[in-house]
Order: sequence, then structure tokens, then C-alpha cells
Amino acid sequence: MSLNNFTVLWNLCYMFQQQIKWFYTNHRTVQKEEEGPPVAVGKAWTTQLVAAHFHKKEIDETLEKEFGDLAPNQRIAKWANILTGIMSELHSVTLNWYSILAENWKKEGPPREIQRA
Repeated sequence: MSLNNFTVLWNLCYMFQQQIKWFYTNHRTVQKEEEGPPVAVGKAWTTQLVAAHFHKKEIDETLEKEFGDLAPNQRIAKWANILTGIMSELHSVTLNWYSILAENWKKEGPPREIQRA
């Protein structure tokens, strides 16, 4: 390597080091403002999720009987289709009961025996 190339490379490294030093000197971390509201942890219960909870065994049996062993992405799509079919067959009283349960479970969470299931 010639002396001229070495000098150019040395100058480039020096300029880069100076830019890094300037950046860290002039850019401070941003101070946090106030703490936001606490993050809600848990499941956002909907009528459909409550129905899926109560009809889980039926959905799984239908999946196994009709489709057998599926890839996970296909299984989720078929699971959603089966749940939609079950929801369409439910009586309006049952749907209302599921929606009331969903509202209660959003606020208080499901009962212990259901959480463990």
C-alpha cells in the first residue's frame, strides 16, 4: 500500500471517529414522559371465543373426522370455518348468553374451573 493510500485511509478513519464522537456528545436519550396506563394482560373475550370454549371438543372432533392431520395454518382456517358453522346453528338465547358471559369475562376473567380447563 502506498503512503498516499494510507494517508487517505487514515483521514477517513479519523473523520469517522470524529463523527461518532460528535453524535454521542450531542444526542442524549429522550426522557420518558408520564407512565401510560397499565397494559391489559389476558384474553379479550368475545362471543365467538366463548362459543369456541364451550364447543372445543365438538370442533376438535369435527376437524379430526373430516380433515385428519393438517398443517397448523390449514387447521386454523378449518377451525374458524367450523366455529362459524356452529355459531350460525346456535339459538339466539344461547348466543345472548355467550355475549353476556363474554362481557363478564372481559371485566372479571373466567371462573377458576374454566381457567384451568
